[in-house]
Amino acid sequence: MFFNRNSRLLVDPERFPDDREEMLAVGMGPVYSRTADQQELRSTDPADDERLMNSYYWPYARAFERLVEERLSEVGQVLIIDVHSYPRDSLPYELHADQARPSLCIGTDGYHTPPALARVAMSAWSGSTELNQPFSGCYVPERFYKTDGRVQAVMLEIRRDVIKDWLSEEPTMHDDSAIVSAIAAVIDTDT
Repeated sequence: MFFNRNSRLLVDPERFPDDREEMLAVGMGPVYSRTADQQELRSTDPADDERLMNSYYWPYARAFERLVEERLSEVGQVLIIDVHSYPRDSLPYELHADQARPSLCIGTDGYHTPPALARVAMSAWSGSTELNQPFSGCYVPERFYKTDGRVQAVMLEIRRDVIKDWLSEEPTMHDDSAIVSAIAAVIDTDT
């Protein structure tokens, strides 16, 4: 298991480090300059951006690469399951706010997500699912991205109201075992 223990308030280590990153358009590339409601977070400063990349982005990327290398060496393949959550209602920064907001958004990549893996994720989930809506893609360390098919990946974006009612202090009565079972089914996929 690999956990990002740092806040993504300033640096998102799972963004592309260059102009391939579509979130640059809203100030939320690898180093953020805007907040989720599109207010200015900080002024763009190339020197400070480089400092933040060197302090947070690249250490995360190198550590994840080492873990993938280790697993490839030990078992010959890797399955990255990137788990996130997202709100029921779109936020101002979202580039695809008009898309579906299923209880589970399954982010895929044409190279790293075999169709069978996406099908298992969809069938294992009891609620609504969509592929790449409203978020698309999945994290693969840059060193392996589009070059090593032994590295497979999928992103599971669980809508927050499925996990917990974020608008109150009271948790909802959703069955957490369904979430665990769906993730376990993806882990057990033989692709």
